Amino acid sequence: MNEIDLPSLKDVLPSAANALGHVLTESQFLPIPASRHVVVILIDGLGEVSLNRHSKAATVFGSSGAVQLQTEFPSTTPVALGSLGTGLPPGAHGFVGASFWLPDSETMLSPLKWGSEPHPISMAPEPTIFELAETSGISTATIGKMKHINSGITRSVLRGSRYLAAENLEEMKVGIAQRLRDTRLSKQAGLTYAYWPELDRVGHVHGPESSEWIAEFQRVGLFVESIASDLASDESCVVVSDHGMVICPPESRISIDDEPNLMEGVRRIGGEPRMRHIYVEQGAELDVAHTWKAVAGERAMILERDQAIAQGLFRVSDSEIKERIGDFVVISLGDTMFTSSTDPRTSSLLGQHGSLSPEEMHIPFRVFSGSGA
Repeated sequence: MNEIDLPSLKDVLPSAANALGHVLTESQFLPIPASRHVVVILIDGLGEVSLNRHSKAATVFGSSGAVQLQTEFPSTTPVALGSLGTGLPPGAHGFVGASFWLPDSETMLSPLKWGSEPHPISMAPEPTIFELAETSGISTATIGKMKHINSGITRSVLRGSRYLAAENLEEMKVGIAQRLRDTRLSKQAGLTYAYWPELDRVGHVHGPESSEWIAEFQRVGLFVESIASDLASDESCVVVSDHGMVICPPESRISIDDEPNLMEGVRRIGGEPRMRHIYVEQGAELDVAHTWKAVAGERAMILERDQAIAQGLFRVSDSEIKERIGDFVVISLGDTMFTSSTDPRTSSLLGQHGSLSPEEMHIPFRVFSGSGA
């Protein structure tokens, strides 16, 4: 099977609804057993490659998943959450990177820093999976940190479910337990989504698979083990992620600002260090791309917009969304990253993601039910 055809994060919530007895959208249905309540836990930054290398630190996950699941490209949180919440690829839901150009409003959007402009519903007007589930009679809830309750992403691609705040894993465990109790009493089908960001934060600062990362991974494993052990025979828990991560040491970084000629003819820079959108002056496309290819050499794959679309990386279904993609994209290879003054903090981090490596693209898919097996 071609990697593009593999099941991806966009198939997770439709598959959970299917396990509850409701077909909400067309999807590759993942093997989740028939259930009355499905809990989906997304551990930000947990790649399948890193998980398998350190499976002894969290034995609840086992050594490998029965299904090879991948995230969407670019392998970054806003793109992934867009696909999780809508069941669509990025070229259909419109979130095409960590930051990208909106031609209609002539602004750059960074979804993780997004509040109310542009309006969240205007960015994703089609019903979300949560909205479709509620309409079908499924009780839904999202559990996450309070600071995310009014974020643009929550009110756009993840809208439609009741939001429950949890500031740590213990509070998240309590929230999930309450959700399970409520639907046991009501006999209503339930879908609960929980998002935990700390492993990603640790990986960015200290590097994936660092001692700090392993310690947080162990905490996550104990949390999942506790949830799984409390499931009734008609309840399931699914653990996934939005992306993995690679280490990009200082010697592998290319500074867009300091490298001669890289900014010549460039209007703006989007994306993130491992996957850049490059928007150029009209008529300068060929010259700019030639310069970038000369500097990058074998350290990056540089594709014109139409090439990236033809290769199936974005699966664009709308001409307006097409224009959000850079005139060309710079996809880092190996441990290369392209730093920029447009995102100095992100450019300073040790752990990175966004590109196409297995470490970044392959994500866990683990299912627990009944006895926790």
